[in-house]
Amino acid sequence: HWWQLAGASYQYTVDEVSKLLEEHIIPIFDDFEDIESNIEKFIDGDIIEHNLLYYIYHFGGKAKAQQYFNKIIEKDKLRSKYIGFYNHLKDLPKESILLDEGEFYGADMVKFAFINGLEIDK
Repeated sequence: HWWQLAGASYQYTVDEVSKLLEEHIIPIFDDFEDIESNIEKFIDGDIIEHNLLYYIYHFGGKAKAQQYFNKIIEKDKLRSKYIGFYNHLKDLPKESILLDEGEFYGADMVKFAFINGLEIDK
């Protein structure tokens, strides 16, 4: 979208952009004011995003991260690949597992979970 910031339309544009920020952007930041509530929304909600696992682990702890990890495993189309890879990691020394190498989409998440002791529910 293009907004005119010069001349007579300047104030209208500032008001319009401010209104859009208040309606659509500020509520996103408000969610992060209460970290516990935010983490519960992710665990209970429909969002399946690998990168949220790191946020949940860091701010919510291992138990919450394990819940979210298992939610990802349960609902992701690569479920069997993740489980097989996780089981493969059990045969490797932990010091040989490199988080910065991604064998496939989601491998880094599975390695992070394994290294940090998150288990896959049976």
